[in-house]
Amino acid sequence: MVDVLEMPSKHLATSAMLEQGLKITEGAVLMYDICDASTLALVEGLEDMIRSSLGQRKYGLLLAGNKSDVDDEARQVSWADGSKAAESFTPKCGFVEVSAKRGDNVADMFARLGGDVLRLKQENQRRKEEADRESLLKLNQSVARPVKKKLGLWKTLTTPFFKRW
Repeated sequence: MVDVLEMPSKHLATSAMLEQGLKITEGAVLMYDICDASTLALVEGLEDMIRSSLGQRKYGLLLAGNKSDVDDEARQVSWADGSKAAESFTPKCGFVEVSAKRGDNVADMFARLGGDVLRLKQENQRRKEEADRESLLKLNQSVARPVKKKLGLWKTLTTPFFKRW
């Protein structure tokens, strides 16, 4: 089960709206129009804003080029350029070209993002469990154990045998 939040680019104009959207989601599809190169540049800038807003938090991202059904003459962004942009993201994100008109790769797009989000959740859970184990070990080591004080020779000789232990 996945909750989806759609945010049109006009809502991303303010960083407050973007930060609010990031707080309630675990992944995003960054979509650009392959017939308009400026939309890819916009998405690349948006990715920078997302990464700076997230800090250390892991977040699933997928770059998607829409209108893969158009002729090569109408294309302004090649498949290779889109793939290169996805690899330049930090960390690298997945890339897919889709056609909303024909429905090509749309289901695959969400399945890939869902897989990334689940993998990140498992990673985060594993890290949390490791941190909990480490803190328990430190806690156990820091618990003061009573240290037997060595008795001097005179004290040993004058202390009854049953009290020495």
